[in-house]
Amino acid sequence: MIFFFHKNSGEKKLVLTNTDYHSLVRVRRKKIGESIEMRNLTDEKKYTYIIDKIEKRKVFLSLTSVEKIIHSSSSDEKNIHLFWGICDAKTIYATLPILNQLGVAKISFIECERSQGNIYLSSEKIKNILIASCEQCGRNDILPTEILSFSEVLIQYPNILICDFNGEKFSSSDSLSQIFIGPEGGFSLNEKKMFNKKNVRTFSSENVLRSETACIVIASSFLI
Repeated sequence: MIFFFHKNSGEKKLVLTNTDYHSLVRVRRKKIGESIEMRNLTDEKKYTYIIDKIEKRKVFLSLTSVEKIIHSSSSDEKNIHLFWGICDAKTIYATLPILNQLGVAKISFIECERSQGNIYLSSEKIKNILIASCEQCGRNDILPTEILSFSEVLIQYPNILICDFNGEKFSSSDSLSQIFIGPEGGFSLNEKKMFNKKNVRTFSSENVLRSETACIVIASSFLI
């Protein structure tokens, strides 16, 4: 764990209860007198607290120092906005921490014709998953997510690259700042008719990638 999240990090005194208490005392085994780095994921600061007292299901903390987070040029993100056709919720939840670690700037979940029916994505669960991922990898912001319809994407982002089987191979000149990856089973024929064929790309691999694998490949493309 790089840091511990609390929305009120920055206040001089904090009292942690319930799941925060359990995570800090029962899971991470923190004791009185120990220091812990905390962040609120809304500013560019990290806060160091010392544990003053532990009671039954309560932890009392005092702020000891504040430090501005300095990002090195080597850690600059490429601001990839990923558009992902909605697939099984369990698959999305399992892949989110990876995409968060890789520095994806935003994810728009898209309702496609081949998206599996009756899928509910819990915004609260997504937020909790992303917070836990940030605590582990050190990312200092919560990855923004939204849900859009298929038509909204093509209208709002006319130059978006579309990842599909029949497109040209990705090239080094392609900008991956906005890319649309379909759900399991790919895009429907009706959806393909709406694409600008000049914007359709495919991977060089002969293997068929699952949608979450394609997302990870795109998100990690700038790390090498």
